Amino acid sequence: GTPEDNSGNYGTLDLIASLQWVRDNIEAFGGDAGNVTVFGESAGGFNTFSLLASPLARGLFHRAGIQSGVPGSVGLEAAWRATDDERPGVAGSSTEVLLAQLQLDGAKSRDDAKAKLAGMSADAIAAYLKQRTPSQLIAPFKSSSFGMYDAPALLRDGHVLPPGDVMTMLQSATVPVLLGTNRDEYKLFMVGNPQYVSRFLGLRIKDEVAYERDARFVTDVWRAIGVDAPVDALSRSGVGVYAYRFDWDDEPKSFFADVPKLLGAAHGLEIGFVFDDEDSEFDAFGVNTDENAAQRVKLARAMSSYWVQFARTGDPGQGVDGTLPTWEQPGDAHRFIVFDVEAKGGLRMDQGALTVDGVEEAMWKNPDFTSDPALCQRAKGVFKDFAGQVGAWTDERAQRFKERCP
Repeated sequence: GTPEDNSGNYGTLDLIASLQWVRDNIEAFGGDAGNVTVFGESAGGFNTFSLLASPLARGLFHRAGIQSGVPGSVGLEAAWRATDDERPGVAGSSTEVLLAQLQLDGAKSRDDAKAKLAGMSADAIAAYLKQRTPSQLIAPFKSSSFGMYDAPALLRDGHVLPPGDVMTMLQSATVPVLLGTNRDEYKLFMVGNPQYVSRFLGLRIKDEVAYERDARFVTDVWRAIGVDAPVDALSRSGVGVYAYRFDWDDEPKSFFADVPKLLGAAHGLEIGFVFDDEDSEFDAFGVNTDENAAQRVKLARAMSSYWVQFARTGDPGQGVDGTLPTWEQPGDAHRFIVFDVEAKGGLRMDQGALTVDGVEEAMWKNPDFTSDPALCQRAKGVFKDFAGQVGAWTDERAQRFKERCP
């Protein structure tokens, strides 16, 4: 019955409890409770955005790093309503899960399940759910690629997270933030998709033009929402903000797989570099070789040096020893640092920003999207999934897709 109990944001509350433990205990381990950095990749970046937005986390950390994250959240009403209500909820909402549970438990149809649910009190619903096994509880959640469930995660409850969207809260952030994406984020999710890749005698891209087109499109939406829009919001807060793009793609190429084309600078590949892990236990794709070791290790040393200096001071500057190129703040030109090997430009500042509107406009200029109904619908799904989390799936955007998708 407490605001925390009622929030639904139990993962975020766990993170906050961990930070409270650090505040109260880390000095006994030689740590400094006054200089705590939180950072995470992908879902970890998602979590870091939640800590930046939560008033309960204020003062518990002093720098934040976000690798390939998105500042998504869902309003409480959308998190419980059915998808076919007059004011529709989201996929995986509590009502949708309950309707699915009831159908798995014998309801003859969705309408029958709705009728049963309408006759249940809150106490009856709680008792019903507590009788379900773990397998039964998880069954209604639809798993997409990599076992990720389609369900609301961060809820704008008004206590743990503010009622407004996370992006708005970033405008009042109080700690420096480092954030970025990888140049080919989406390729990690494409390489195992039979729509794009054949597994006959190795891994072969079926249509290289389509592969690059779709990878670029989704990655651009990801960057627009996960980096460039937050940079704008954070710049208004007056805290230090530092953006990057990870471009390393020196994976080995063989008869069985052209890994540089299949993966490139894909989602997650920067993790080993940030931790300066040249042995890289993360190397699930065999990307680390003797041939690329020298430049790979040099880049990893540089990246980890920037991250450590940021954790120490709130400014990655020129790295720990002061010998690397200066990592500048974005400013009006949206400057960001590029991480790559020397043969491909090395460490360097670049500039430019992507917007959701700009990515959509470029998409409509590509005849592939307007001539292929299936592709257009997939593009719509990307915008709803990514842009919807930050309030950018507007009625106007939805209407454009309705009019332009064949």
